[in-house]
Parts: sequence; structure tokens; C-alpha cells
Amino acid sequence: MPSAKRPRDIAISPLPDLLISDHRTTSSALHKIRFVGPLLPWTGFTTAVSNTYDTQQWSNRVIQISMKARNIIDEKVFVGDEAGVYARFQQAAGQVLGAVFEAQSINMALGNFKSTGITYSKTPDVVLLSLPDPQNSNAQQLRVVGEVKVPWLIEHRLDLCSTSTTLLRDVLAQPISYMLDLGCMYGFITNYRETIFLRQIRVGSTWRIEYSPVIKSSARYAPADHSNPSTGPVLTFNQCLLHLAAIAETQGPIVNPTPRSQWIRRR
Repeated sequence: MPSAKRPRDIAISPLPDLLISDHRTTSSALHKIRFVGPLLPWTGFTTAVSNTYDTQQWSNRVIQISMKARNIIDEKVFVGDEAGVYARFQQAAGQVLGAVFEAQSINMALGNFKSTGITYSKTPDVVLLSLPDPQNSNAQQLRVVGEVKVPWLIEHRLDLCSTSTTLLRDVLAQPISYMLDLGCMYGFITNYRETIFLRQIRVGSTWRIEYSPVIKSSARYAPADHSNPSTGPVLTFNQCLLHLAAIAETQGPIVNPTPRSQWIRRR
């Protein structure tokens, strides 16, 4: 029998895993830069994502239909480089969550940087755009900028980088530099299997970057165990990106006057 998935089902589901070729890139794609500004954990991120999920008025629209004997949701395409991982990310996250955003009346979509129409000397991998308002002719607006890496190189392992402040500053520097240059409050870095979400905010007179826990694409949602306050919910990548889209939708460009040299340096 076919199985129908609706927005809520997709939000709590893991991404399909990558089908990685034995023949693949072997060189790190991290830029030789380091973030040297204030860097702190994103306090309340997990609670905020949970609240967004809990307070959604979930649409009953069918987004996906799968046949148990022949499930095309599972990966059938091998990847061996960043371009392949990027393509699978846009399919698994961009295409599917784009349909969820539409069903939930979140006026956002993923795209590539060229689709922003912005003149910039660099090319971020992925963006979240607010879509044109049906009531006027406003073009889509950049809201979130993201960077994609391959997951099989140890230098790109976000779970390992998150245990070292120096490694974390190195791996986050590229998306942070885009956020600073392009005036985006929100950003992320992903190797498909792991993602860290970012925001830049001002506290008093100081701008800083805050980062989320590492979110696994394989995670299946589990609510918090209220009998054990030390155990938080297990969140999916889809829940987190849904939350980011919801809060970024109405967040216009920000102006962070911090000189680039105080945040980004070569290493």
C-alpha cells in the first residue's frame, strides 16, 4: 500500500542517507581563514525549534507518496564530490522542504546564490530566499546563506570540530564571512550528514556569532522526557530548517559595522 507523508510527517523524518562512491574527493575544501570574533552557543535554540514545531497549524496536504516495494525517496544516485553532495542536499532538503514551507504558508524557498541577483565576489553554495509577495512585485530577498561540504573528510566532520574551539572557528569562518558581507542574520554549514546553524546578533554594543548544536540528518524526532529534565528533545534537520525559515522570513538585512579584520583572518 502507498504511504502518504504530510508536512508534519516530513518535519520529524530524517533525510535519506547519501550513497557515497568509493571514488571520491580527498582534499579539504575549508578556506584558509578563521573566525576570531565573539563565538558562543546559541542559547535556547533547541527550545525555540521545539516551540516552532509545537505551535504550527499543520497542513493536511500530501507532500510525498512512497511505495514500500519501490521507494524512490531512498538514494539511488552516487556522490563523490561537493557538487554531488550539494545536488542531493537541494533535492532532499530544498525540494521537499520547499513543498512543506508552501503548505505551511512560510514564504521561503532554498536556491543557489545566483538566484539572488546580488553582485558579490564570492559564491556561497546555498541560500534561503523570501519569495515575492503576491500583493506586489517585490523580488525575492536573501534571508539565509549556507555552505555545503562533503561528509567523508575528517576536516569537515562537524561533530569533531565542535569539540575544539580552534577547529570550530576554522570550519565556521566561511559561512560567517558570507553572513557578515551580505548582511544575513542567519546562516549554516552542512556536510549533509551534520549541520550547524548560525546567527549574528548584537548584545549591547558588541556583535557576536552564536551556533547551534550539531544536528544529524539521520536523527528521528523524539520529544523531551519531562521526567528527566537533563534529557532534551532529539530534533531533526527538517525541524531546524523549518524553524530557521520561519524566523528568517521577515528578518531583513542587518548592518554589522564590525570591521572584517576583527572577525575574519587568514590562518
